[in-house]
Amino acid sequence: MSFAGLWLAVKWPQLTMLRTQGRLEEMSVLFARRLAFTMASFVLLATVVVLVGNPLLAWKGTQTRLLPTPALVFYFLYLTQQIFYVQFGALAYTENVVPFFKVSIFTGLWMLTLSFSLTWAYGFWGMLIAPLLAESTWSSWYTVKRGFCGQPLTARQLLRAAISGKPARR
Repeated sequence: MSFAGLWLAVKWPQLTMLRTQGRLEEMSVLFARRLAFTMASFVLLATVVVLVGNPLLAWKGTQTRLLPTPALVFYFLYLTQQIFYVQFGALAYTENVVPFFKVSIFTGLWMLTLSFSLTWAYGFWGMLIAPLLAESTWSSWYTVKRGFCGQPLTARQLLRAAISGKPARR
């Protein structure tokens, strides 16, 4: 996640400056393009880990192995959702506001509740599913919505900017 997120991490100062200068469309296009690179990099890296992670560990001679493939794939799907919404949260932070305090508290409490109950009922899979369910209940969609509302492009224009890297057509 951290490696894939570098596409945006190195641009947050520039994105913040563009926002403070009122150059919101330029900021949105840059964000969209870098978000696309982040997501594509993460999916590529996760795929590499799933396909060659255990063979590389065996080649190294360690007895440690990764999670079973279905669990690992599920975990990477959860992380894909998480890296996406975290980037929109960071975009909202460029507005110099912290709108996620209540969301974070309630999501954390809900995650604890779900983790205890689902792990008790379903074991390992319950532990994997609980964070995804807790975050999907509120924080993941709210964070994306809040970040999206802080920029001027429509969803179609943002997608077009992500793909082409060019300013949105009006």
